[in-house]
Amino acid sequence: MNERSRGLVVRGVVAVLTLLAAAKLGDEMARLVWRSGPTAAIDLTLRYAEVHAWFDRVPVYRTMPVPTYPPASYALLWPFVGWLSLEAARWFWAATTIVALAALTWLVVRESGATGAWQRALAALLLLAMNETGVVVGNGQLTLHVLAPLVAALLLIHRGSGTWAEDLAASVGVIFGMVKVTLAAPFLWLVLFAPRAGPARRIWPWRVRPALLVAAGYVAVTMVAAWFQDAGLATQLREWLAVTTTVSTQGGDYANLGAWLAAAGLGRLTPAISVVVFVVVGVWAYRHRHVDLWVRIGVIALVTRFWAYHRLYDDVLVVLAFVALCRIATPAAVALVATSMTFMLVPARVGTAPTPWHQLFEVTHTVSWLGMLAFLGWCARNAKDNLEVSGQGIGNRPADSAKDIRPDARGPSTPGSTNHETRTARMGRDPKTSVLNGWNQAWDVPNVFVTDGACMASSGNQNPSLTYMALTARASHYAVDAMKRGDL
Repeated sequence: MNERSRGLVVRGVVAVLTLLAAAKLGDEMARLVWRSGPTAAIDLTLRYAEVHAWFDRVPVYRTMPVPTYPPASYALLWPFVGWLSLEAARWFWAATTIVALAALTWLVVRESGATGAWQRALAALLLLAMNETGVVVGNGQLTLHVLAPLVAALLLIHRGSGTWAEDLAASVGVIFGMVKVTLAAPFLWLVLFAPRAGPARRIWPWRVRPALLVAAGYVAVTMVAAWFQDAGLATQLREWLAVTTTVSTQGGDYANLGAWLAAAGLGRLTPAISVVVFVVVGVWAYRHRHVDLWVRIGVIALVTRFWAYHRLYDDVLVVLAFVALCRIATPAAVALVATSMTFMLVPARVGTAPTPWHQLFEVTHTVSWLGMLAFLGWCARNAKDNLEVSGQGIGNRPADSAKDIRPDARGPSTPGSTNHETRTARMGRDPKTSVLNGWNQAWDVPNVFVTDGACMASSGNQNPSLTYMALTARASHYAVDAMKRGDL
């Protein structure tokens, strides 16, 4: 398929997805705000009742239908629903949902690596057009409110300069993300293994401040919430765990550990196995701590979807894996995104249709997600192996290796003689921090392309000449297409 044909396909897909997104989101926004009935803003109505009962000192875990949220969640939700009537709360929640959806869409587009208006539109529609996003909106669910600040916080922790102000802002985002523990908890491993801006220390080579701020803040919010109940905090936590254990052992919906164990008659083992999986994720995050952040986010997002009780609306987690795959951008990665996204356009009612439709719905979704998880896990493994071979990071901290440096007996080499100099005109996504864009094109002088080692931010121990050649061929192809379009 030539460039023109690919462009026409992308435009056609964008047009179809835009129509689907407009229809679905418009209908679901009406369900959130205007409609009445048992399914209108169903989850928001439940949270509204629980929050008001909590601050009226009603024993929520003993009296409400299924209060699966910990004490801190009710304090975190109070600013959204605790001071309003239900009707006003529905409007206010709709407004904050629009903000959260816009923020998460912006993050998806920016981090996906999409270039050009049509590619960026397609990246945005990965979130906006999927059926599950509409379900989140109509139900008044928390998924968008959790993912937007959580992802922003993780990016700030791992890419920021590590100042107090940044760490405080990031900790606020993570703490609010913990309003829904089953969505946010596995990502805490990425907070714990935050990179240190300066030289690594031997005992703990990561920044502990973000994790300590999150822990202290969450404990403080929990204590504030506990004060509004007559029972002690220990009793509240015990009752909450009893409710969540009951729900998890019964299984729920599809494609999660509880549902699989319940189907096998092993539902009673769900809490214990969930803890084991959580610890395994932590070990994996530690062992792959130097792998690209988005690969780790994608893996943890998919594991989180399988890890705990989740219903259809939490499938929005998968968009984080989409971002990781878009950044990889190999044919296999693109095929996985396209396949999974196709399945996620299917209306939710198919998931509750008679046999065999609901089984087909569950199997297609589950298999596509497992395929993405296997692919991202393979990418992470390869990246980890390459880092170990090249001596960059894992098992070879800079502080340890620096003392083993010895001068070359032949004396300093002449620049350009046998070395592979890099980093003098790095490639990036932000003109403020890079010289070239993702196509090796200078930000300030569009008709200048730099395709040697200058564009590389680092280099392994392998000869990079083939990489230079590949970058040159790629940039040349892009430049020719840009000239044909009249952009150069």
